[in-house]
Amino acid sequence: MSGRINRKLEISLFDSFRTAIQSTYENYSYLFEVKKAKVAFSHRLASELDKITSNRYLIDINLPLIKNSSSIPEIIIREKDLSPIMAIFIEEDYLSTQKKNEASKLHEETGAFTIAISLLREREYSFSLQKEIKMIILIFILGSCLGVFSKYLDFHQATLPTLLQIIDQKCDLHNYLGTFGPWLMIALIISIYAPSPRSAAYLVFTFFFGMVLSYYLYCYYICGFYSLSYIMIWACFTILSPLLGYICWFSLGKDILSFLISSLIMSVFFNLTFSYGCFYLDVKSWLNVLLLLIVLLMLHKGLKEDLLMILLGIGIGILSKSLLPIYFW
Repeated sequence: MSGRINRKLEISLFDSFRTAIQSTYENYSYLFEVKKAKVAFSHRLASELDKITSNRYLIDINLPLIKNSSSIPEIIIREKDLSPIMAIFIEEDYLSTQKKNEASKLHEETGAFTIAISLLREREYSFSLQKEIKMIILIFILGSCLGVFSKYLDFHQATLPTLLQIIDQKCDLHNYLGTFGPWLMIALIISIYAPSPRSAAYLVFTFFFGMVLSYYLYCYYICGFYSLSYIMIWACFTILSPLLGYICWFSLGKDILSFLISSLIMSVFFNLTFSYGCFYLDVKSWLNVLLLLIVLLMLHKGLKEDLLMILLGIGIGILSKSLLPIYFW
């Protein structure tokens, strides 16, 4: 047991940690590209920390600091007198609530400066400026093309090419694309697979901006009419979309906040899929049932967690339908 280390030492240790991470990435970048490399990564990071701190400290891997405790950090840094000053927890996936609690408990009991990091190799965390511009352009083109296609189906449904007409008749596609479901689904995919919450915000906005702009330009110049009330609804939704995209990015985590966000998403798609009342339950569109299943697969966290997420989502959906003064879907 030891007291809390001073602020100056914390800053020094964090600077060393940041430099070691950068050095590890530059020298052993392959560790960031493969799964199940936590032990190897921990070893390399510990070695870099040892070099950077000029062997001033004792640096060990997977060393328990507290007897009969499950809180075992991947890397521990100690003074020469064996008093712990820094502990690093490393997770292969998103940091779980348990891992965060373990790190917090170890900090409270030892006073060591504690850091917990995730190795999420399947997601890029930043784009170069060139790649960001390319992604914005591609998402804008996607939204614009889908907006034009949606209005084209609606306006030319009687003169569509044979195959497209058959699909439209079987699925009622032109009416379906006039609902929120398919657009929210695409926006959700863009959001949760974006490299960062900031990217999710501007990419989702770009998609809706392109879709709404192209849809109503087609209405104005080709169809010769448009609904101002619908324009206002979609314009307001587009303005709100960056915030929604930013929030949805966190839904793939495994902590409580991510679970609540996932449940809110499930509630939205539950209300999009079903019409219900005290004594009835009806499916609005079987295409929305498919979307609901896809959402569940994307947000999958485990059998028990998924069941709780569905139940909470249904509860939130029923409550929101009862309380919200405006109901769009």
